[in-house]
Amino acid sequence: MEKTYKQTAIQICGDCLGQGVLYVEPHIYSHGSDNSTGKLVTCKMCEGNGRVKVVKDITITITPHTQYQRTSEPGFTGLKN
Repeated sequence: MEKTYKQTAIQICGDCLGQGVLYVEPHIYSHGSDNSTGKLVTCKMCEGNGRVKVVKDITITITPHTQYQRTSEPGFTGLKN
């Protein structure tokens, strides 16, 4: 038997932590000079919104477990290997 569920949720963006922008570190070259002071750029994951829509498609498959067999012997206490 198989069941499929679809779950939708609005969550805080994991890339920018809900800020909508990311701080880009300045490039430091091998000789130690600083290329820039860094800058803020719009987050590409949430497009500056700070929130993302997450859609999960979940499939659950249920099958019989055939490793053990039931027995109807006298003194039956459980499952038999």
